[in-house]
Amino acid sequence: MNTKESQLTQIDLEIGEAKKSIAKRDALLRLCRMPEWKLIIDEGYLKDDAARLVLLKSATATESPEAQQRIDNSIIAVGQFYQHCRSIMATGDQAEAALADYEETRQEIEDEGDAE
Repeated sequence: MNTKESQLTQIDLEIGEAKKSIAKRDALLRLCRMPEWKLIIDEGYLKDDAARLVLLKSATATESPEAQQRIDNSIIAVGQFYQHCRSIMATGDQAEAALADYEETRQEIEDEGDAE
C-alpha cells in the first residue's frame, strides 16, 4: 500500500468514527426529546431517584455499612449515567466539527494524486 492509499485509509477510518459518534449523539438527542425519556429518566431517575437515595443515606433503616455502600453505589451510578450521556453529546459535537476537516483533507489527498 502506497502512502496515498495509506493516508486515504486512515482518513476514511476517521470519517467513519466521526459519523458513528454523530449518529450516537443524534440518537440520544431523539431519545431526550421523547416525553417518556423526560418522565422516566430526567424526572424519575436523574431527579427523583437521586433525591430519594440522598435522603435514604440518613434513614435509620439503612445504617449498616452494606446498606450505605449500596446507596453510595446507586448515587454514583446516577452520576455516571448522567456523565455518560454528556460524553456522548460532547463527542458527537466534536466529531461533527471535525468531520468537515476530515472530508476536506481526504479531498486534498485525492487531488494531490490526480495532480501527479
